[in-house]
Amino acid sequence: MSLIRPEPLPDELANGYAGRIRQHNGWIDEKCTMRELLRWSGRHGQTLRDVPPVELLAKAAGMNLHSFVHEHSMLPLRRAITSNSPGELLGGARQTTALWSLAMRPMRPHAYLCPRCIAEDVGFHGESYWRREHQIPGRYRCVRHECALSYVSLPKAYLAGPAACLGAVHQAPQGVHEQSQSSNAIERYLDICSCLLHVDTPRDELAVSRVAKARVKALNLGFHVGKGAVTKALLSDRLRLNFDGAWLESVIPGLMNVPRGKFWSPVDRVLLNNRSGMSVIAYALVFAVLYDCADDAANAIISAELLSTKGRPNLKMGRLPSYEQLRVGYILAQINRNRWRKLDRMETDRLERVVQTLLLDYNPLGEASRKNKMSYAEVRGALLAAINPIRNAPTEINSIRAVRNPGHPLVKDLVRERLD
Repeated sequence: MSLIRPEPLPDELANGYAGRIRQHNGWIDEKCTMRELLRWSGRHGQTLRDVPPVELLAKAAGMNLHSFVHEHSMLPLRRAITSNSPGELLGGARQTTALWSLAMRPMRPHAYLCPRCIAEDVGFHGESYWRREHQIPGRYRCVRHECALSYVSLPKAYLAGPAACLGAVHQAPQGVHEQSQSSNAIERYLDICSCLLHVDTPRDELAVSRVAKARVKALNLGFHVGKGAVTKALLSDRLRLNFDGAWLESVIPGLMNVPRGKFWSPVDRVLLNNRSGMSVIAYALVFAVLYDCADDAANAIISAELLSTKGRPNLKMGRLPSYEQLRVGYILAQINRNRWRKLDRMETDRLERVVQTLLLDYNPLGEASRKNKMSYAEVRGALLAAINPIRNAPTEINSIRAVRNPGHPLVKDLVRERLD
């Protein structure tokens, strides 16, 4: 089939690129667009559930998946600091879930545009397009034109070009725009986010948390760390002192409703020195407070050591865990983390990530280091082949009491098989 494939424009948002493809080919909606792209790509026997939409867009753009995700999605910012597969290139083989659920998910409740950019784009490119920089949470003015951004309601705004939405735009509250223009802390935060938007590999959250804690210690700020009785100042309270309340509520909702002096996990856990799954926005806000220069703050995040080994299972190169150890350990960890969650609803790729993390300490070269020792590739293949049975585990295994007892009959049935 013939397909009109417009070239992606500089800093164009993937959602908007899908809308331009739809317009050029005269398709009805986003679902129809993805279905036609799937047919054009030659993925015979596959459905839209098998292929992430961003992968189809990358193919239509004539780009490899990593480059397209890096240059045309919000995923680099959303996953700039992560506890899940840090150090791995965006768009890698182990990021199927992230590509599916996050690559094209908006980071703001509205789509933002600059009327002056629209006029320039129509004059230069012949059409307008949605820019990634305008979609950074907390950005209310255009960096190029120093004017206020307008916004339109989602979710269907990206199906049409920004020029087609000018008749339905809304203006951000004047006070929020003025604060974003005059506040040095807000400016540092936005510069940090802009920098992280162009990072091609996520940073390890544990390493970044350690950098933040070291910075707090170096400045002798003495913020409260942990969830015990609060006896010192809190990071969340410092954010409220440094940022305008209305602007801060638009970036990280809920903070302004928390009483002062009360530990608020979405921000105060930044200093816990662990992989807490914190939002990258929270880290950007904290680093904007801890540093006087945005470049220093961004460099501190980017230079944080990747794939810190602290907290990783202490597994020797020549000692492979048994199939039983892997399965029971995984079940215990998941049940303790997500109580009462049924195993038959767990995603296969979550187990794959756990297994691959365990294997990182073996042989990254994929070659047997000693006689009669399995190589990394062999171990990985054997373990991944054992994933499917877990999806069909009995639903009764969600009992915490049963899972915490490795001798329980249900657990014994689940781990009866072993790796040869």
